[in-house]
Amino acid sequence: MIVEPRPRTWSRAKALVASVRTKSFIRAFEIEILTDIKLAGDSLDIGGGRKAQYRELITGYDTVASLNIDPALEPTILANANETFPIADNSYDTIVSFNTLEHLINDVHVVHETFRILRPHGRAHIFVPFLFPVHGSPQDFHRHTGLYWDDLLHSIGAEEVVIEPMVWSPSVSALATLGHARWAKWLARAIVLYTGLVQRRPAPRDANFAMGYFIRFTKPVA
Repeated sequence: MIVEPRPRTWSRAKALVASVRTKSFIRAFEIEILTDIKLAGDSLDIGGGRKAQYRELITGYDTVASLNIDPALEPTILANANETFPIADNSYDTIVSFNTLEHLINDVHVVHETFRILRPHGRAHIFVPFLFPVHGSPQDFHRHTGLYWDDLLHSIGAEEVVIEPMVWSPSVSALATLGHARWAKWLARAIVLYTGLVQRRPAPRDANFAMGYFIRFTKPVA
């Protein structure tokens, strides 16, 4: 299910504007969500590692296992996610993946593998970009719509599928695609503060201009 974007409020506006002083807007949205994620049981981060930048934002990350092809991030499992994970079925209660699937040519395979290694009733939390500039690490292959993710996850049997568009307004998304242009960031901040102050509700079509999606789903009992 694709849900409506979060409401525009003054408190959210102030927090986002403060965050984008040093980060991109999409990262600011992710930080807003990350602080609410609670890891339960055995957990795995696909694309993370002991030196992942976001590790301090997630409660309990110190005990999380990780899978990554890059040894510099010091993952628990050094492996190529485009191939079969060296992990048994039904191994983890919680799986997270932050801005990783766009860098993997076989992203559908990764989703299937994620579902395979989740335990029944296990939950996955995934961030992916949408209206966001192409970037490295080391390559960038995909931008899928929310409808794509919703259809894919239901096709593999996932339940409680929620696709949350990370968006403030179409104008802010457009300005954010300009990257590090200082004038664009300042204008975007002004728009966020104004619409947060008047608490203008997002229009239904605003979801079409998402900078990215926060995806979560559970694995049912077989």
